[in-house]
Amino acid sequence: MDRMDWFRFEVLCRLLWSKAGYSAWLTPKRGGDGGVDIVALKGREGELVQCKSSANAELGWDAIKEVAAGAASYQAQYPSARFRRVAVTNRSFNGAARHQSEMNRVSLIERPDLEELMAQRPVSNLEFEDEVAQAGLTYDEGA
Repeated sequence: MDRMDWFRFEVLCRLLWSKAGYSAWLTPKRGGDGGVDIVALKGREGELVQCKSSANAELGWDAIKEVAAGAASYQAQYPSARFRRVAVTNRSFNGAARHQSEMNRVSLIERPDLEELMAQRPVSNLEFEDEVAQAGLTYDEGA
C-alpha cells in the first residue's frame, strides 16, 4: 500500500467499502471529483470518502477540507441519504488535521485503522488487479 499511486489507492479503498456491504464507486475525475473520491451507499446510510496516499509521514488537513467542501454537492444528488464524511490515508494525519476533522465532523482512517480494515476484509492480488483494470477502463472513458 505504500507504493500505490493515488488511483490504485482509491481502487483499494473502494474495494474495502464494497466488502463492507456498501454499493461503492469511484467518482468521475473529469473536471475534478468535487473533493470526494468514493461514494458509498448502504440503504439510506452513506459515506463520502477522500483518499490520500502519501510517502510523507503525516498529512495536513487538505483531505478534510476537500471532503467537507464536496459533501454538499453529493448530499444534493442523494437527498434521502445520510452521509458520513471520511478521510483515509496510508499514513497519519497531523494535529491540525485532527483538529479540523473534529470541527468539520470528518472521520479519520489512518494506517493502523486501514490495516485493520484490510485484515477484516481481505482483498486478493487477483481481485485487486482485476478491479484496477476495470476501474482504469471506466476512468479512461470518463477522463
